[in-house]
Amino acid sequence: MWPAALRDCGLRGETQGTRVNEKLEIRYTPMACADAGIISELYAENVGMVQRTVQTLAGPRTYELVSAHLVNRVTPPAPQGNFTLAMDPGRADGVALTLRVHLDSSATLKLGFGSGQKFDVLVSDEAGNLVHRWSDGRLFDQSRHSMVVEGEWSARAWIPRPAPGRYTVQAWLTTSSTGMPLYAATAPLVIDPVR
Repeated sequence: MWPAALRDCGLRGETQGTRVNEKLEIRYTPMACADAGIISELYAENVGMVQRTVQTLAGPRTYELVSAHLVNRVTPPAPQGNFTLAMDPGRADGVALTLRVHLDSSATLKLGFGSGQKFDVLVSDEAGNLVHRWSDGRLFDQSRHSMVVEGEWSARAWIPRPAPGRYTVQAWLTTSSTGMPLYAATAPLVIDPVR
């Protein structure tokens, strides 16, 4: 075991003796925090870290590298698929949004949520000021639940039409207890003056 520099909670690391599929695993033992910190990391040769598991109050969370661009080689996304945001600003009173998780045909994905809220949307102006948050003023059941996605999942939402200008719309699934969205998309929104 060796001291793991630049890690929270005074971690001590231990390299696991055998490589699995050309990957090296490091397991960590916390010295100060029992309910937080890094549990393990997985490193791939000529790539770097491809997986990290951390301990949270809600239990272990695993983060995986889903795609990488390495010099002249691109590794394809993992079978978990992708998350997209589509917008239709054609209505006079608002903008229709479609949030979608699309998986490879044979993949399934289990998503855990800390409440009845499955997603959120932010609209910011060019200066970065918050113009609208979809969840503001809404009530959500506070019970934890999970959802299994097979093939595709989508949700529709609506936001009020902002004043003419350029905006950024951010949407994400509220699956993360760490504050960093795991499934997120950002898209520009241009509202032209009414003629």
